[in-house]
Amino acid sequence: MRKKVLTTDYDFAVLLEQLWKYDDHDYLHERYRVQLNFILLLFTATGARAGAIVESNSYRHSNHALMYK
Repeated sequence: MRKKVLTTDYDFAVLLEQLWKYDDHDYLHERYRVQLNFILLLFTATGARAGAIVESNSYRHSNHALMYK
């Protein structure tokens, strides 16, 4: 079984720097950038994996997270 690696503080700092300094994505509303910041903080603080918090578009309204086959 593969070890599940969680987000570290360093990873979080790098992601935030990318988000606020170097991200050239044109957000429809800047609020989305703030929400993404909160989601990144949530991943780091809880130790959860991305699929455990964000529902995949493939499984919308199914209450299933991302799955590996």
